[in-house]
Amino acid sequence: MKPSDAHPLYRLAWLALAVLLAAMAGCRPSPAPPAAHAVETTSPRATGAPSFAQVPAADGTPIAYAIAGRGEQAVILSHCWGGSADLFLPVVRSLSDRYRFIVLDLPGHGRSGKARRAWTVAAYAGDLETVARASGAERPILVGHSMSGRIVVEAALGPLAGRVRGLVFVDSFPDVDRLPSPVDQRGMLGGLRADFPGEVRRIVRALFPPSAAEGDIERVAASILRVRADTATAILEENLSYPIRDRLSLLTVPAWSIDADLTPTNERANQALVPGWRALVIPGASHWPMIDAEERFEEALSAALQDLSRR
Repeated sequence: MKPSDAHPLYRLAWLALAVLLAAMAGCRPSPAPPAAHAVETTSPRATGAPSFAQVPAADGTPIAYAIAGRGEQAVILSHCWGGSADLFLPVVRSLSDRYRFIVLDLPGHGRSGKARRAWTVAAYAGDLETVARASGAERPILVGHSMSGRIVVEAALGPLAGRVRGLVFVDSFPDVDRLPSPVDQRGMLGGLRADFPGEVRRIVRALFPPSAAEGDIERVAASILRVRADTATAILEENLSYPIRDRLSLLTVPAWSIDADLTPTNERANQALVPGWRALVIPGASHWPMIDAEERFEEALSAALQDLSRR
């Protein structure tokens, strides 16, 4: 039996995670205008991880980011729901001789601030612009994993319009003709409200192949479960309404996708919205190919970045 047939939740699970990278914590009043400088917050670790600094978002929320690599082409990496910049550090180390990488913890995650008024796609797109400005990234390539696919689209159309060289979507929407229906949305939100830990674990397991290591599944689930349940669910409900097809149709920058084969990739449908869209599929990988297909993910990302950096 194929993974997509193994559980009726599978299709909904994949689509929901592709839609949204949730954040944690509640609301607070709007702060005073933030300072424009970045403040270093952590030092390089023994593993060779880059040093993280902080820069205030437009609403004052601290954004943690780091710069690594010696190449001329800037690449901003935006992680998935419940993840952090750490997911991308292996590929950053592997390709650091060719690119200048900027990794960040989206607010609500990792080293970044945990409180803000609006956890929207537009707010996160503004965070990418803030980090691009703070890091001096000119004409960056934006890489978005899962929900961050929507974030990089909004950034390229909004605060970074005219300043992006290209986009790479990592298992964000392999088929734009198979987006979540209102029934799908209600089912997912209801499940999260009824049993957030249980639903998260079911979703994560559905997004790994049957042969996946239990340690990889638990690592992802534990990371997502650091998100506050009520906040994560509210963010999901808001972001499910993001008009991704309409926004994709407005893109004028080239796009690549790197997809797992857990769900079919429909390159033709995607190209109907974004002419020239090119897809690479990693067989046997999970929704998190940088975890369970590290070398093949690095090869795929290298190919996409090489093409986009030449345009």
